[in-house]
Amino acid sequence: MLTNILELAATRPSLRQATEWFAALGDDGRTEALEAIAACCRELRPRQSEVVTAAERAGLRDSDEPCVILKRSSMPERAIPRVLRLQAEHDRSKAFALLLALFSIAKERPQHRG
Repeated sequence: MLTNILELAATRPSLRQATEWFAALGDDGRTEALEAIAACCRELRPRQSEVVTAAERAGLRDSDEPCVILKRSSMPERAIPRVLRLQAEHDRSKAFALLLALFSIAKERPQHRG
């Protein structure tokens, strides 16, 4: 699944294409996809400003639950597990769109090596 997520992010599909891919997965597949994209995001330690940009790119509203959760946290990578616990299917689809956009944005950031 991780390979599929990385390929999906690399091809930069439209939001519609990405959410259609996610919706076509079974329940277990959607859970696995969310866990995989969440792990990728946590590793990149997204910035608060990137969460705002990701929400805009994903076409989500500030009031959408995944956005509320991540925007309220000063350290978004620590809030990602709360996003994964969302149960409503519409929230899970929005979470996938947000996390995919967040991953795409964060991976474009120059990485500093110490």
